[in-house]
Amino acid sequence: MLRTIILISLFTVLILAFPTQTLAIQEFTTSLNATYTISSQATPLVKNEIHIKNNFSTIYSTQFALEVGSTTLKNIRAYDQSGKELLVNVAQTEKRTTIALQFKDKILGKDSERVFTIEYEYPDGAITQGKVLEVDVPKLAQKDVFQTMTVRVIVPAMYGTPTAISPAGYKVDTADGTQTFTFGNSASNGINMLFGESQNYAFTLRYHLSNPSISQGVSQVALPPDTAFQHIVYSSIDPKPDSIGVDADGNWIVTFSVNAQKDLMVTATGIATVFLKPSVQVGLPQHVKQYLKDQPFWETNDPQVQELAKKLKTPRAIYDYLVQTYDYDYQRLALGDQRRRGSAEALQNPTNALCQEFTDTFIAIARTAGIPARELNGFSYTENTKLRPAALTNDLLHAWPEYYDEERKLWIPVDPTWGKTTNGVDFFNKLDFNHIVFVIHGSSSEKPYSAGMYKVTGQEGKDVEVKLTPLASNPLRSLTLAPPTFLKPNVITVENNTGSAWYDVPVKIDLTSALTLSGKRTHSLSMLPYQKKELEIAVAPAGLLSLGRQKGTVTVTIGDETVQYETTVGTIGNIRPAVAVGIGFGVCTLLAGCVLVFRRKR
Repeated sequence: MLRTIILISLFTVLILAFPTQTLAIQEFTTSLNATYTISSQATPLVKNEIHIKNNFSTIYSTQFALEVGSTTLKNIRAYDQSGKELLVNVAQTEKRTTIALQFKDKILGKDSERVFTIEYEYPDGAITQGKVLEVDVPKLAQKDVFQTMTVRVIVPAMYGTPTAISPAGYKVDTADGTQTFTFGNSASNGINMLFGESQNYAFTLRYHLSNPSISQGVSQVALPPDTAFQHIVYSSIDPKPDSIGVDADGNWIVTFSVNAQKDLMVTATGIATVFLKPSVQVGLPQHVKQYLKDQPFWETNDPQVQELAKKLKTPRAIYDYLVQTYDYDYQRLALGDQRRRGSAEALQNPTNALCQEFTDTFIAIARTAGIPARELNGFSYTENTKLRPAALTNDLLHAWPEYYDEERKLWIPVDPTWGKTTNGVDFFNKLDFNHIVFVIHGSSSEKPYSAGMYKVTGQEGKDVEVKLTPLASNPLRSLTLAPPTFLKPNVITVENNTGSAWYDVPVKIDLTSALTLSGKRTHSLSMLPYQKKELEIAVAPAGLLSLGRQKGTVTVTIGDETVQYETTVGTIGNIRPAVAVGIGFGVCTLLAGCVLVFRRKR
């Protein structure tokens, strides 16, 4: 009895069959031995050795088709157990490659096996960037097709121990300058391996500002900030901003003066270092519950959002729902339809989503379920826009959500869009080295605006330039301390001379015996790039019963810098002047978007 076998490849469903015939899985026992060989220079080589064993003496296989979720395969070939080449028919669609085989020979008899190999080069199977390597083996479309499975991933030893790897159950063997990672049936859920500690990107960002009024105005823009997973070092901000501050979401907001009826182009250059694990110490919002509020596009009051929030009570459940339910609309992207629809509308049209809809829906459901969530907007480095699309503007911006983990006291970024478009690569348990945050949207779903969104009508040039760089920027901390002035006695001016933020820099205050300090003598401060702060030293005469004015010396040490000055404090008559307690910082914090002038194409 002749049967056509329908199998599932390592990537997706196989689709060839005669319409008049059916297949019961128990009629065959199938197994897969797949090997991914990764080198430091060549394209990954994939060998899929497939075994089809007859469970009955009257049934044998005549055809096989392998469908791969990529159109970049090269040098496709197939051969049988003896090494004899098999005729291969290759067909491509917009997103997939189908490799079809027809077997001319008959392998008859119960327990007889047909063994053959399909081999090809697979550029999407690994991304090599310097000493950073990412290996992706997508999950099976149907897990019950192969009764047994073995997947081996061979990686040069130069990449060292994986920074992250899933699934957890695997064996490692090292020989001849390579590491071989062997997975069993758990590989049906896909394999993701990341090697390296960090990745560096050089960036140039341009912001076009305009003041059409007849008076001088001010404008603000949000520059890429530090997050727990990225460190930013600016080499220049041109022109020099009037001030820099941080908003409630952690965005770095710079303010510029713009002359009347003039345009101003702001250019920021620097290096972004992206980490897989939290590596940067940044401050957390004081009021996390603000990230549960209803916002435009995050409609927590929508009935369908509320109904889903009752069922999807964890970030993982929300992520899985989006990956399983939403479809990325490549056609909509091709037509230039990037209108933001919001969670309520997206839930009515789940097959027409872009990254913004994946993100908005995650945030809306999470907030409704009592999970603080917000949006990250920025740049995603991708060499395959089919597998990892980015589509907010012509500058290839991308959006992805993050949620707050109360137990870890950490914002955790995830990317359900890429989880969908990569056919199941895990972007929940860890992200990657490819996401660079430009702005954080939490208190507002729309502001501050990201780099790439400050456009001039009629000038459609590229405002976002990001490229890999082997250079790492690790500037030495450089602070300038200025002593008090006549108008501001006991106020130290601290200036950060570098394009890097510094966190919890120790502050030590020493006084001569005639003086005392209200509050602690040891403190710390944090400084944004090129930021100035005023530090007030609250001193008073030593002793509660001190009368008259006391003169003494104050020594302030911040990090490695020291400033010393003399001061006179005390009573006038019988009245002791009021003094501030401890240390005070004069910092102007503004919110990007609340500006007098800016130019942005809407």
